[in-house]
Amino acid sequence: MVEDNNQYEVNQNGPFQTLKPNLLKSILEKLFTLGALVLLLVIILSLLDSFVSISILVDILEVFNISFDIGISFSMFLFLFLLGFLILIILWSYSVNSKKKYEFYEDKLVVHENSLLFYLNTKEIPYKNIVKIKSDNEGLFDAVFNKVFNTGKIILELSGMNEDKIELEFIDNKEQNLQFIHKTVNESLARQRE
Repeated sequence: MVEDNNQYEVNQNGPFQTLKPNLLKSILEKLFTLGALVLLLVIILSLLDSFVSISILVDILEVFNISFDIGISFSMFLFLFLLGFLILIILWSYSVNSKKKYEFYEDKLVVHENSLLFYLNTKEIPYKNIVKIKSDNEGLFDAVFNKVFNTGKIILELSGMNEDKIELEFIDNKEQNLQFIHKTVNESLARQRE
């Protein structure tokens, strides 16, 4: 969390600022997305049942000797499937974001992120390779979620690197941190020109 950008001192030995994604907010975003998909599925099935009875689908399956009980066993299966899927989403989101961090040094950004779930990948990005810094809200859902939970995504567009951009997701106080990154990069580039 950045409160006042003028309070940071340049430390030659280590980073003078470290940003990390907010784990709880990344998990909440996945849960809200899953909830919206389940709600959409329920609405579609309800509309389908009102226009074309679902019992017609059961009759079609019985022609192929496939018995299908829509009763409690199906409801229990659907509940257990959604619960298992929910647990997998939480574990996936945690494993992807738990080790992710962005360390700002005097002349470079060091990105630590998981790849292949458990392998920690480290990238060094000199500030001279950052060509554009911007924030992003993809779509209405992300814009509302980010506004309500005071989080967001900061995109660093790169040149001369293997990747064309780095996305810092679920960063708290996005606007303050965006200003901090602009200031840090600009000050470093000004020092390099001297």
